[in-house]
Amino acid sequence: MVVDVTLDERSLKILPVQADWVGKLPPGLTLVRASITPKEVEVIGPKTILASMSTIFTTSIPLNEITRTGKTDAKVVIPSGSLTLKPGSKDKVIVEYEVKERNN
Repeated sequence: MVVDVTLDERSLKILPVQADWVGKLPPGLTLVRASITPKEVEVIGPKTILASMSTIFTTSIPLNEITRTGKTDAKVVIPSGSLTLKPGSKDKVIVEYEVKERNN
């Protein structure tokens, strides 16, 4: 029996948060602005995994449910079981968005 063990240094990386928009806005609407608070989160994990990451996403935000300007809470999605948010960090962000009627 052979057992391969890979040891990796744990590291911390600050990653920008990106909203995971899914679907389409209702006809006649366009998304003109979106912002996320906080803009970044601190992630702890193996250095090799963090090195390949440039952003972290939220849970899916369905565009078809947006009918006017507003905001929503979204959880940060941790893509690997070996990654965690820095202790004391919130696992939710606030996504504020502005929609306008499209001029045809």
